Amino acid sequence: MTTTSSERRLHPLTVLFEAARWLPRMVLPLIVLMFTTRGQDGTLAFILFPIAGIAGILLLTSIVRYARYRYYYDDRDLVVRSGLLTRNERRIPYTRIQNLDASQNPLHRMLGVVAVYVQTGGGAEPEATLRVLPVAALDEMRARVLQAGGRTGTARSSVEPTSKAASSAMTDAGVTSRPDLTDSPASPVDRPGGWPAAEGPGILAAADRPDILPAGDRPADRAEPALVPARRTLLSLKPHDLIVAGFIENRGMVLIFGALALLEQTGVTTRIIEQMFETENEALAGVATRWLGGGDVPVVRGALYVLAAVLAILLFIRLLSTVWAVVRLYDFRLERVGDDLFTEYGLFTRVSATIPLRRVQTIIVRDSLLHRVLSRRMVTVETAGGIAADAPQREPIAPIMHAADLPALLNELHPGLTIDSLEWRPVHPRAFGRMLRGSLFWPLLLSGAAYLAVQAWALAIFGVLVTLVGIRARLRADYLAWSLTRDAIVVRDGALTHSTRIARFNRVQVPALQRNPFDIRTGMSRIHADTAGARGGLTVPYLPEHTAVELHGELIARTAATEFTW
Repeated sequence: MTTTSSERRLHPLTVLFEAARWLPRMVLPLIVLMFTTRGQDGTLAFILFPIAGIAGILLLTSIVRYARYRYYYDDRDLVVRSGLLTRNERRIPYTRIQNLDASQNPLHRMLGVVAVYVQTGGGAEPEATLRVLPVAALDEMRARVLQAGGRTGTARSSVEPTSKAASSAMTDAGVTSRPDLTDSPASPVDRPGGWPAAEGPGILAAADRPDILPAGDRPADRAEPALVPARRTLLSLKPHDLIVAGFIENRGMVLIFGALALLEQTGVTTRIIEQMFETENEALAGVATRWLGGGDVPVVRGALYVLAAVLAILLFIRLLSTVWAVVRLYDFRLERVGDDLFTEYGLFTRVSATIPLRRVQTIIVRDSLLHRVLSRRMVTVETAGGIAADAPQREPIAPIMHAADLPALLNELHPGLTIDSLEWRPVHPRAFGRMLRGSLFWPLLLSGAAYLAVQAWALAIFGVLVTLVGIRARLRADYLAWSLTRDAIVVRDGALTHSTRIARFNRVQVPALQRNPFDIRTGMSRIHADTAGARGGLTVPYLPEHTAVELHGELIARTAATEFTW
């Protein structure tokens, strides 16, 4: 790969976007001060002059920061130079770059620019935030990180794919197989550490496309041809998929609470409530009260009307959730680019993220009751580090997918893993009792509060709540289980909503055996396998003590036998 040390600047519009970040923070206090000091002579000028001065200083600071911000590509590092008075230089090795996320709001897209967040596993904040870059500069950065980070591999042409079907598919896609990526049955146990050195299919030989290579990288100029990563679509969501996803997620209440908060700030909510209860004869509340309780409508029919109104509200919330899912996940695509996963989505704000497969710490498969009824699943992955506070929230790599397509995606993330064929081992037989006793706090609290209002009916309320938590505890105790594969630990948990977490042994940092006082009293223990993921790995609770000790020893042995990869 041809490298250059020539420095690059951010896009000149960086100053505009910086101003757009701090300007709203000044406008709102200014409006509040103007209204609160209205009518006082000379006060407005006294307020405006200092604010104008502060705005001028901030604008000048943004211009200087833009002028002094530089980045360039070294042979092994992405180098970022910044600072106002103190010059800072960050050297970010390509091999340490875990996520290369990008975001485009409507203004970004209209101007052809993008905000880029470069992240390693070093913490919650990104190593570098390139606030405004041309889209072409982002493409160049992705290409350099992929190639210089060694995630495109080396060309091989003498190894046959693992199957005729795979051979045909790879041939059609122009993919050549690599020995160190081939997931043959013997490879995981023959190699040091117990598994392949890398995952997934190989790379696309660029020898067939010399026109895309710069001078010096063409086959005629080099002994070995340059390579570009193969690009394959793993998941593409259609509008009907987004509608189903929104219906299942039911995030409509988020929009409702946001709208209510806005109305409350403007005082609209208060005025509406005052008008509803202004007079008993004219207000809507009075009309509804007389209609339901004054004898005009039978009690049973009134109850049905109330039930229908509740169902209509719930349906409206689902509708809002559906609209929000379509806007948020519009044109969602999950692709495999070499050894990386690439996602892109969004109607107004386009978000893209790059996740190296070797940085994936934990794989989580989730399915709620509605997921199972509709034969759908959701898949997320945890990576080391975190997301910047001002970066867009990353969506699951598969917000929704058909259950029949899950094995193929899991094979991309963890070659050879098949959840349906795992041998699941249950937890302690008394786990149900532990779960039930631990769930009685809220029924007791709510029933006690209900006693103050309805007295004798509180006992019935307590019985209903205990029945519900008992059913939940029974479902969870029956589903909770764990399994060990040749190279990973898998745990499933949940009552109505199920989750299956998968962590490879070479992602586990510290296997811990834990016992709290309740565990000691009941002869149970829990195992926690700590990874570098954002939520710290996975836990197997309610294990018999001897089983926990054996599993802990097995995890230590298998983790020690593998080389930890970052």
